[in-house]
Amino acid sequence: MIPEKLKSRKLALALVGCILPVLSAYLMEDVEMAEALKLAAVSICTYLVAQGLVDAKTMEGWVPPMIQGALLAAEPTSEPGEGDED
Repeated sequence: MIPEKLKSRKLALALVGCILPVLSAYLMEDVEMAEALKLAAVSICTYLVAQGLVDAKTMEGWVPPMIQGALLAAEPTSEPGEGDED
């Protein structure tokens, strides 16, 4: 699963988004280093949010086995005829 994420376009663009502002601040005087670091941080945060949304969509409807077992154990079981008051 991790090697797949290392090949993603989102990660490649996030890395470029981190490197370019810092590199341009280092090589040119047009961009302040503080602003470049802010842009790099925004790029990282955007990647994390986007990957989180993708992972959440992938895991939609999935329940961990431990919780699933607890939910099944907590379900009330009633036998036919119980609770029928006529």
